[in-house]
Amino acid sequence: MNHKKHKNHEDNKSKKTVNNFRAKRSQSEPLEPKNPGFRYRVCFIDDILTIRKVYARAASKYFDGEGSSVLGGRLSEVEDVAYYIRYKKFHACVIDQNLEYGQTILKGTNIVRKARILGYKGVII
Repeated sequence: MNHKKHKNHEDNKSKKTVNNFRAKRSQSEPLEPKNPGFRYRVCFIDDILTIRKVYARAASKYFDGEGSSVLGGRLSEVEDVAYYIRYKKFHACVIDQNLEYGQTILKGTNIVRKARILGYKGVII
């Protein structure tokens, strides 16, 4: 029976230690660590609205929301996007392979090829 009292006393002591640690930690450090991805500018290109919404949310949550772009809603946005990618100096680009706008279909590989010819050296997915 004394053994149970001793064990119960030890449990209370460990709970107090954990609570003290949490209290000290919360005073000295922020609860959420800084996300290193916030400094990266990413260009997302897709023709499907639902996917663009997901990309927009990811851009604002995980990357530099101000410097990142989500494109592809209209054909006019995508026709000269290789120049845009090159001169905005994005760190990375996520490009859909088949961009369909009615009868017109643009290939993501053609956009990538043109951006590389223009001198874009960032990551392309």
